[in-house]
Amino acid sequence: MKVFVGSKEILEHTPKLIDLDNVKYILHVDTDGNPKLYSADCPHQHGVVEELDSKIFRCPNHDWTYESSSGRSINAPQACLSSYKIFFDDDEIFAEIPSKEKKLSINYTG
Repeated sequence: MKVFVGSKEILEHTPKLIDLDNVKYILHVDTDGNPKLYSADCPHQHGVVEELDSKIFRCPNHDWTYESSSGRSINAPQACLSSYKIFFDDDEIFAEIPSKEKKLSINYTG
């Protein structure tokens, strides 16, 4: 699903935590000038990765840290933040984010 992220000016001061459709993401421009969008959902126990600097992102819940260039966990290299493709349309930024699947909930009464 194509999601509007913002105008190109939003890339001037990164990394930053942004909210898209009530979900937290990390917007970052790497040292090569490439914009990146990561989920801010920590794969460890689903805290918000919200302590951000240019090299490392950190989840304050249990101190899991992530490389800003790749989203790979430093604590557990097999884990990483989900990343999403970013593309531009004139001066606007969009991301390709999978749509949320609705799950059917069935309650049984005896």
